[in-house]
Amino acid sequence: MNSRLPASAARPDHPTRVRYLVVACCAAASVLLYLDRACLSFVGNMVQVDLSLTDTQLDLAFSAFFLTYALCQVPAGWLSDRFGARRMMVLYLTACGLCTALMGAAQSFLGLVLARLALGGVEAGGYPTAAGLLRRWIPVDGRGRASSFIGLGARLGGAATPLATAVLLVALLPRGQSALLAPEDLLDLPRLARALAADSLGPDNADTASRRFLARLDPPVRAGLAEMVAAEGGCPTGLEPAAVAASLNCALADPELTAGLEFSGASLPREARRLLGRPVNQRSAGETARLNRLVLEAAAPGSVRQLYAAGWRKVFLIYAAVGLSVAVLFWLVVRERAAVHPWANQAEAALVPDAQPPIRGQNPLPLLIRSRTLWLSAFCQFCINFGWAFLITRLPSFLEDRFGVSIEERGLMAMMPLLAGATLVLLGGWLTDRLTHRLGRRWGRALPLGTLPLLGTVAFLACAGAPSAWTATACLALVAIATDMASPAIWALTQDISRQHVGTVLGWGNMWGNLGAALSTPLLSQVRTFGGWEGLFVACAAAFACAGMAGFLIDARQAIEPAEEPGSDGQRAAFGSTLDAHKEIGATETLAPAASAS
Repeated sequence: MNSRLPASAARPDHPTRVRYLVVACCAAASVLLYLDRACLSFVGNMVQVDLSLTDTQLDLAFSAFFLTYALCQVPAGWLSDRFGARRMMVLYLTACGLCTALMGAAQSFLGLVLARLALGGVEAGGYPTAAGLLRRWIPVDGRGRASSFIGLGARLGGAATPLATAVLLVALLPRGQSALLAPEDLLDLPRLARALAADSLGPDNADTASRRFLARLDPPVRAGLAEMVAAEGGCPTGLEPAAVAASLNCALADPELTAGLEFSGASLPREARRLLGRPVNQRSAGETARLNRLVLEAAAPGSVRQLYAAGWRKVFLIYAAVGLSVAVLFWLVVRERAAVHPWANQAEAALVPDAQPPIRGQNPLPLLIRSRTLWLSAFCQFCINFGWAFLITRLPSFLEDRFGVSIEERGLMAMMPLLAGATLVLLGGWLTDRLTHRLGRRWGRALPLGTLPLLGTVAFLACAGAPSAWTATACLALVAIATDMASPAIWALTQDISRQHVGTVLGWGNMWGNLGAALSTPLLSQVRTFGGWEGLFVACAAAFACAGMAGFLIDARQAIEPAEEPGSDGQRAAFGSTLDAHKEIGATETLAPAASAS
């Protein structure tokens, strides 16, 4: 068969290319799965205010997903093997969309946690199911590259979520919505008083928005806020939120409040910049109030309800609709294998020989428990995910709390680390293959798993002392790069040692890794309570250091069960099947490692 012929001149037995559509659909599903799991991260503070959640409750909502995601890995993968990958993937994607909609409809802490628990359970089957489809559609010498595209889709989905969410929050705010404050919009009066007194938008000797807000407040309100600052948070008798809101609304309606001020160093959203560029006499009353409200939010972050927060529920509904659309696309395009697909010909079906049936009656759990290498790998994944989970849970909150970053810039910064990791995930597969070719499997897997987490350790420590938001973002980008470049070595290790139990071994490692992510948010929250953000980053650095030490001890030569004796019936059958496959595709078998999409 001449596979190099152009499509127009190909013989009728030239393989069709439906398998590429299947890979594309799996990659689209991978993007969606990360979109649904990470969308709460960017709007976490907004949800916390809207549902009156404590910090601990919000942390538990983040962790709830990872708990069920970890525990359901193996059962969900088994369901796909039992009832079919196409049917179960469509079910998983549909359920993900519904769970995302339920998050948007949550009215309490219990409703939010239950939706997150359900989302973790149904998402757990996504990647094992995709891996099963690739096994039946992609020839042996292309599975590594196909899996890498799914891993890339996962990281792109995680990277796109903050920016997409920020854009949607701004776009979904109606132009005519009032920007005036209600009493319940004042979230923290002592914090508001301290922020206005600190002149946070300019130097001490300059005319600032903070000073202009204070100057326009009623004298009793201004005196009460000053007394609050002097009392270090004590609320003076007689200072009611309603009176403060009414006084602030007078300032919000003043078209001259921002006239002549310099905002070059302030973190203002794009809409505020646009309104500042318009002459005062050309702004409507609504535009004036909106501009001044956005300036107040920048001057006193965390003390006033964000104007754009009203759209977070609609964002979740939009993501739910996207999930349902991908489910429909998957059902229309994908089939279990090429032999039953109406668009694929027999030549494409012949590219992949039938997989060997599973080993019946054998329980692989004792093999997993006895494997020293598998325990080291599980510990390594646990520690890496413990630190990495910060990037998709609390990073936006860190940028807002520490540096007061505006909503659009916050979305861009939160996206950059994940995007940086996504761009180099394919390089990690090349690296571990190259090292294995030159040094053997022992160090070809152990060196990436030992050295790359240590790079993450250094990056986390540098982030603890970062002087600016962009410096912190660059440090966290190194964390993502270290994580994603190590992932292919973990997946290749799974292929090296698992023999006939690839799915079980993969689910085992994913389970421990996501248990680390589940514990990350509540434990790091406690660390931050006592040690601040610096203490949190030191804890993440320690976790990555432990992962690196475990990585150096991993030996990919130690399979979980002995190989079959040469000449055995099983080995001869496997060799014959592989030889027939090579004759069919005219290629030499290469086993490229799959990129992590867990």
